[in-house]
Formats: sequence, structure tokens, C-alpha cells
Amino acid sequence: MIRLHWFSQTIGPDRGLEDAVRGMGLLRAPGLELSLRGNWQVGYEARLRRLASDCGVSQDRIVSHRPAAPDALVRLSAEYDIGLALDPAASENNDIALSNKMFAYLLAGNAVLATRTKGQSWLAQRLGPAVKLCEPGRPESWAAALRPWVEDAAVLDRALAYAWYMGETRFNWEMEKPVFLDVVAKALAGASANRAAS
Repeated sequence: MIRLHWFSQTIGPDRGLEDAVRGMGLLRAPGLELSLRGNWQVGYEARLRRLASDCGVSQDRIVSHRPAAPDALVRLSAEYDIGLALDPAASENNDIALSNKMFAYLLAGNAVLATRTKGQSWLAQRLGPAVKLCEPGRPESWAAALRPWVEDAAVLDRALAYAWYMGETRFNWEMEKPVFLDVVAKALAGASANRAAS
């Protein structure tokens, strides 16, 4: 069983979930499970499950969970194999943003399947085998990106190990905190110096 995880406060349309369900239908991998964590938008669960049926995805392969507190998401994500960061590039801000999901998944040791936005592509270049990219709105791209992990356990194991390594050594608050505080201290010192000079 390969367990996919996606979380948000709201489970609704235009979040890449339709691509995921269609991609699951294209892969035809019986051991693939999609877990969604959040509150369903009114009527959307029935729509997504109807789409799953139309795509040949068994209803028991889509699992629903209640939302969780932000500080619990890394721990909960650690129960899964692959985290989904399927944000569309709907606006310039969406396109350049880095999804908080990606960082939670890395800290949890999940491999990440992400949409090819400018921001997520930039981060993926730094994460090597831990991340695969797909084109938003193209379920065949989603399926093609996921296929190597589904078909070869060793490839997925390498992705999981590298995700864990990057979460431990690079992309976490303990590593970034000194850098951030140094930037803030320099900015404050510069502002103080400018005030004193004027």
C-alpha cells in the first residue's frame, strides 16, 4: 500500500484533487490510497467520489479525515508515504508561492508530488529525488510523475530517505532560525544607523 496525503482547512474544487483522482484512475494501481484531511465543502465529497467511480477508483481508496491543528500536521503526515502539493498557478502569487505543505511533508519524511509552479519548481531543484513535479490540470502528467514511485519500491525508498535528510538538515526552522534572526538584526541595525545619521 502506498499512501498519499493532502491537507487543508477545506477540501474543495480547484485544489488539484480532481487531477489526483483522475491520475489514480490512469495508474490503475490497486495499492494506492488517497487520504484527504480537512472539512469538505458542501457537496464536494459527493462530486469527487462520483468522479472516482467514473475513473474506476474504488471508494475505499479515498479516505477522509477531520482537520488537524497546524502543529500536529507533521506528525500526522509521517504516517504516509507521499505528500501532495497540488496548488494551481491561478495567479502570479499562486505561481511564485512555496506551499507550506511541501515543508510539512519534508519534515515528516514524505516524498512530495507537486505541481510545476514557479515557486515549487524552484524548491524542487533543491530537493532532488525527494520531489516529482506534474503539470497542473493534466492528470496524465500527475500519473506519469507518480508512476516510478508506484512501480519501484527502491525508487520510492530513496525519495523518502532524501526527503527525511533534507527535512533534517536544511528545510526546518532550527536551521533557518539563525539565518532569519541574523537578517532581522542587520535590518534593525541598519535602520538605527539611518535614524542616527539623519
